Amino acid sequence: MTNIHVVAGADKVTARLVDKETEYTISGTVAFDAKNDLVILKTTEKSGEPLTLGDSNAIEPGTSIFAVGTPAGGEEGQITHGTFHSIQSDEQLRLKATLSPGNSGGPVLNRERAEVIGVVVAVSGKINISYAIPSNILRELLKKRRSDDDVEPLHEWWNEKKNPAVFAYLNLRFARGVLVDDTQQVENAIGYLNKVIEDNRHLAATAYVHKGSLLIGRRDHQAAIENFKKLTELIPDYWIGYYHLGHAFLQSAMVTSKDKISDKISQYESAIDNYDKFIDLIQDNGLNPDADAYLRRGLANQELGQYKFTLGQSKDDKKEALNLYEAAIIDLDEAIRDQGKALELLQDSVNINQGETNKKDYARTYHSRGYTISN
Repeated sequence: MTNIHVVAGADKVTARLVDKETEYTISGTVAFDAKNDLVILKTTEKSGEPLTLGDSNAIEPGTSIFAVGTPAGGEEGQITHGTFHSIQSDEQLRLKATLSPGNSGGPVLNRERAEVIGVVVAVSGKINISYAIPSNILRELLKKRRSDDDVEPLHEWWNEKKNPAVFAYLNLRFARGVLVDDTQQVENAIGYLNKVIEDNRHLAATAYVHKGSLLIGRRDHQAAIENFKKLTELIPDYWIGYYHLGHAFLQSAMVTSKDKISDKISQYESAIDNYDKFIDLIQDNGLNPDADAYLRRGLANQELGQYKFTLGQSKDDKKEALNLYEAAIIDLDEAIRDQGKALELLQDSVNINQGETNKKDYARTYHSRGYTISN
């Protein structure tokens, strides 16, 4: 069992046990679930004893779990510890665990019994949260698997005409591999993402996020704003949508001509409103936003304060501007605290480049705070 996105597009796949040299050829698929990004693969011969499936409905918040996989920069078969947080509205398990794309398709087990309670399907770059498909969904898919004599070859399984919902995962991969500074590649990627939205509605949220990032990259901010609005309309409680919509408004405001002050003010206000929604939704779910959200909202407050102070015709206008500056400083302080914690965790990290990047972000945040205070 693994994720569709791990094997879609491959004509040949092999599997092996950790620390074992013997490779087992995958003959094809016997069942798949395009909604939940799951596929059951069949090996040409028995490849080991299966892990025990647990009851994902019985797991309690705070339960210790561990994921097994090969995270980026990690070791093969590495164990990453964490806790179970909650079940999302789309039934995915939300985990407090720092996983990477290299964990995709790997098992999540409860520590007490070492039973599989899910399969890693996604990680979040904004907060220390990862996601897994519950084991009870795996169990239902196992009941639907075809006989050993009815194996679908990989190249037929992900064929666009036969299974467009599966091929959508491949289109998503095509879109992720583009160079943002290549106009034609960006156009192609947007075409791929529109096809994903059309063929697999369960991947629509991910496609909207990537499409919006490409639109911002080519400075088409209004199109990016409309794109992220569709995402928040599609999933009103999807906090990532509000984060990206806030970012699109912020980027748009920063490139809008200074002589269009009313437009800039409106865009900064919209950015702040969406960052507010993002932070509120994160906190409502018992999670903590990372520094980036506070930093961006702080910068939006800072810029809005500057323009409102410039336009201020009365004491009330200037008072509102000063209140915005104070709000910016509070957000930047929160960002500094969060980045400080991140740096502490990075002291023992082998990823020096990541550590240096975080130090630069940390310095930039202090600079922004100082600039705001000086104003």
